[in-house]
Amino acid sequence: MPKLQCGKRTNRRTKSDSSDSVASAGSSSKSSSERKVGGRRSCVRSKGRRQTSSGASSKASSKASSKASSPPSRKARRKADSSEVGDGDAGSSSSKSSGKASGTSPSPPADSGCGSGESMAGSRSSKSSSKTVGPRSAQSDSCSSVSSASAGSVESSEGEVPGECWEVCCSPESTITSAARSLGIRCRRLTLETGFDFQSRKAARQALQSAEAQWPKKIWISVPCTPWSCVQNANQRTRQQRRRLDLKRRASRRLLRHVLQFTAVAVVRGGADWYFEWPTNCHGWHLPELVEFQRAMRNAGRPVYRCHLHGCAFGLRSAIDPRKFLLKPWTILSSDEKMCKSLQRCCPGVHAHAPIQGRETERSGFYPPAMAAVVASVWAAALT
Repeated sequence: MPKLQCGKRTNRRTKSDSSDSVASAGSSSKSSSERKVGGRRSCVRSKGRRQTSSGASSKASSKASSKASSPPSRKARRKADSSEVGDGDAGSSSSKSSGKASGTSPSPPADSGCGSGESMAGSRSSKSSSKTVGPRSAQSDSCSSVSSASAGSVESSEGEVPGECWEVCCSPESTITSAARSLGIRCRRLTLETGFDFQSRKAARQALQSAEAQWPKKIWISVPCTPWSCVQNANQRTRQQRRRLDLKRRASRRLLRHVLQFTAVAVVRGGADWYFEWPTNCHGWHLPELVEFQRAMRNAGRPVYRCHLHGCAFGLRSAIDPRKFLLKPWTILSSDEKMCKSLQRCCPGVHAHAPIQGRETERSGFYPPAMAAVVASVWAAALT
């Protein structure tokens, strides 16, 4: 009995082992079949891709061949006709383009000396690059030449560098420089338009360097007086307005300091005569920069003269009502006694005056031609 039980147990074990082996064999057969099927699918897909890529390449080649064999379009014919009407180079390019369209290779010109195909390709690439880049480069060269010519004309008109007489911080069309040039005096304007921004020290150094090349004989200074006018003081009501006025006055003092620095060197070392003009009722006459400059001139042995004049005495009229004159008072500090005596003119009191406001304010900022003529005549007499 015990033997039979042992035999049954062994049979059960063998059955379980055989079932396990069968199951493993079935799974392995399934995995192998799935691998085979997957491999077939991948092969089919890769074949499809190859077929599609080959089909696309064949289509592209067929399109290229059809384009090469197709006759030129109307635009190409018009370009060829227009190029034939032009110069000989254009005619040769049109013949090459027609040769390419017909599928034949163009023959090299007789005088070109091109022997190999690489040299021909190089010539074609150079021609195409010259066609595309040439007009732009020519346009840039022409623009640069025009800009250099305009800069040269500005320097020649303002030029005559170095000049005998300088007008500092004036307008681009100041009457004093124009009147002096009409008398044959070499006069120069030092303004923003001519490259002198006296808000920076660089402009003062630049002016001093140009003065050292040849010292000027006369220096006329007309620094803007807007931050120091009576109207500016009356209009400052809010805190923001007063802050803006304070910034403007700081900038004005910086500009004044830089101008007077190089002027003092030109006067002491070069012996130039100086002229400083501001309206009589300007609040900047007591600035420390201006007071110190006058003290330095007296210490250097250069006298300081003062003269007062009215614009109406030199024919300054109103733009709104020409029958009335503008009573614009100016004060001039100078080391030239003759100039102060010649400009000392006040209103005779025989004509009516218009109020200086609105448009008249800007007009009164320019010297009348009669006053500029007096300044130019005094300079001409001193320089001859």
